[in-house]
Amino acid sequence: MWRDYALLLLVSFFAFWFLLGKLGLIDPDEPFYALTAREMVESGDWLTPQIFGKPQFEKPIFYYWLAAGSFALFGESEFTGRLPTAIAATVMVLLTYIIGKGLFNRRTGLLAGLFMATGLELCIMGRLMLTDIPMTIFVSASLYCYWLALQRPEHRDKWIFWHLVLGGLAVLTKGPIGSLATLMATISFTIFAKQPFLLRGGRGFWWGLLAYAVIVIPWYTLMTVKYQWAFIDEFFIRDNFLRFIRAEHPANNTPWYYPGVFFVGSIPWLPGFVLGLRDLFQNVRNDAPRLFVKTWFLSNFLFLTAAASKLPSYGFYLFVPMALMIAYGVNRLITHGFRSKGEKWT
Repeated sequence: MWRDYALLLLVSFFAFWFLLGKLGLIDPDEPFYALTAREMVESGDWLTPQIFGKPQFEKPIFYYWLAAGSFALFGESEFTGRLPTAIAATVMVLLTYIIGKGLFNRRTGLLAGLFMATGLELCIMGRLMLTDIPMTIFVSASLYCYWLALQRPEHRDKWIFWHLVLGGLAVLTKGPIGSLATLMATISFTIFAKQPFLLRGGRGFWWGLLAYAVIVIPWYTLMTVKYQWAFIDEFFIRDNFLRFIRAEHPANNTPWYYPGVFFVGSIPWLPGFVLGLRDLFQNVRNDAPRLFVKTWFLSNFLFLTAAASKLPSYGFYLFVPMALMIAYGVNRLITHGFRSKGEKWT
């Protein structure tokens, strides 16, 4: 098993770390995050994100802490600015391997991890200062903890606790979508799998809810008390609610936008993407792991498609369940061979 980790780390090095700081920061997002982190360090105010000396609330605080911490420890450069993302991308690859191995088997996990390290969009975003990869880690790990709580009832309290803790970190990284993503996936799986919904009491739930509150409430409360309507208007209304109902980039607001993003972002795994797409529409009600991945992907895909504002980075956290679907299909081919001439040609 150590060979799997060694291979994934080696591939991750070339995908995310090699020549990481050679390219200058790319407009508009990277300079925005870098300048906010710089001003956080220079001002000594590690609670209020600011740019050009004025508060800005486009994203919550957690990613700024990562970037500012990197600047404070190692100095300012393109490399240190992107260092938290490269670390997060590497962790994401290993996490995907662990999830795939736990849901299916070792080879499926390894294939899913390799996809996460080598897919086109993942290689690009793993080298940029963006909030999406840390959020993806927290959402994916939170959902896997929920799965473990279902599969291991004797340890249910422990896994529900961590499910909620990780969900809280996702909210502190990207906002309400951090909890919405996990709720949509768990509720849809509960309905279609006819499983008990685990977030309804128990020691692990109440301790987890307390930990969630400790993670989420202080910063949001502090910003609301300190900046009042300015924070509520910019963060909750303009950067969350209005982005859902109003297209920030009208040309992107089409039902085919995210299928196109996932298709192009899956290069060079396009044959696996096609097979995974075919499996997506199969009846897997009696296959709990596949149903879990399917409801995880579809519930959030429908939500993102319904949202008016669409960008490639918004759908990034769905590359993990997509990697699992692709890996499952490729592993099935390796194990059982082709089911049709169409599969063989693909």
